[in-house]
Amino acid sequence: MKLFTFLACLIVISTQLFSQTYTNENMPEMGDSVAIMANNDMTVFTPGDGGEDVTWDFTNDSYPDDDYFVFVNPSTTPFADEFPDAVMCGKSKDGAYQYYSSIMNEMEISGFATNLDENDPDNNIYGYFDPPINMFDLPLSYGVKQNSTYSGKYVLAANEFPLTGTVNTEVDGSGTLITPTGTFENILRIHVQLTETGLAGQQVDRYIYVSEDYRFWIALHEEITVSLIGDVNIQKWYAVNPISLSQSSVAIDTEMTTLNLFPNPTEDILTINSRNRIETVQIFDAKGKLVATANLNGNTSHQMDVSNLNAGIYNVVTSSEGVFTTTKFIKK
Repeated sequence: MKLFTFLACLIVISTQLFSQTYTNENMPEMGDSVAIMANNDMTVFTPGDGGEDVTWDFTNDSYPDDDYFVFVNPSTTPFADEFPDAVMCGKSKDGAYQYYSSIMNEMEISGFATNLDENDPDNNIYGYFDPPINMFDLPLSYGVKQNSTYSGKYVLAANEFPLTGTVNTEVDGSGTLITPTGTFENILRIHVQLTETGLAGQQVDRYIYVSEDYRFWIALHEEITVSLIGDVNIQKWYAVNPISLSQSSVAIDTEMTTLNLFPNPTEDILTINSRNRIETVQIFDAKGKLVATANLNGNTSHQMDVSNLNAGIYNVVTSSEGVFTTTKFIKK
């Protein structure tokens, strides 16, 4: 009996020592910015198997789209008055704002807002959730299951569309994630399923890949179905600059005019000019594979020979004092 008790204690201790855990430390902080490479128009949804000690490989897909997320103080956003209780806001490149009512001990989304026409500042769509969408409670570890409900409304052109929804969350996998950026250990895969009833009838099937060594997500793969119009959108993305817990927050330069590439398209030599001092240059192909790098050591101009690259569209990511700028060029 004593031997059995001793072995059982060893099993418990080893589980506690070696299992991955996602905690408050891993939540985004104000000022965090994450550059991502994405495929926003996929045709097949293939999240792969769950389980323990799984390896997920994101290097077999193409990633022609670039995006970013910046976490800012809600009071600095154009829709601050609509979400006075938000504690943080996540802004994406396309001008969508997502408002969080809590990011400590749980991740709760209280709403979102985005402008639909840059020439009409009043042409906006809003989402209000009360109670909020509870994506998950913290801490998370493999095998954890949670569920919750939410309600609210979408508002478009003064028309309101009420909704209710359920959230089912399960940490269904742990292991290793491989992206074009690198290989990441201590990964947890969070499977979140949202089902809404209402006019749109939206269903979201989302897989989030996180690590106890990093803040925010490392990668995401999701399928969104809108029953009203029969639309299905599948997207997949990975972080180009995941923020480790030992790393200071980084920023992403949203003013694309700070970086100029010419000639564009080009056959051989690509000239890179910047208003800021450039530390590094990375070139990614349409699959998100890193195909060329250069260390500029603070120079503001550089020429790269891209004659050996195949014809196609490439993304150039430069870093300058922790600021990442992304733009595209075409190789003829």
